[in-house]
Amino acid sequence: RGVVELRQDISTVLTSKKQQEQKRKLSPGAISALTEADTATSKWLGQFYAHDQVVLRPINFATSSTATIEAVVDREKVLSSVTIDNLKSRLSNGRYLYGLFHKDIPEDPLVFVHIVL
Repeated sequence: RGVVELRQDISTVLTSKKQQEQKRKLSPGAISALTEADTATSKWLGQFYAHDQVVLRPINFATSSTATIEAVVDREKVLSSVTIDNLKSRLSNGRYLYGLFHKDIPEDPLVFVHIVL
């Protein structure tokens, strides 16, 4: 997450019209360094999130680890005050949860989505 936020901040400084005045205050060397950092982080993120590095898996109480379930509960932004018990009750009767996992971080979903059928 830190690298994504770093790239977002760098891109904002380099491209935002609001930031043009601030950009003019930067030296050409600073702008060059930011451009190189933007290129490097973009390349790294492209490699990290490449299709052969991630896998889509169901998240459920039968097969997922406690760490995975807790990560979902901690990061849930759409539903307010989600608990493990609340999540357990939501994952029934045609409701599913899938996560996109990096192969080197198998217990921590990069993103997840709730699906209701």
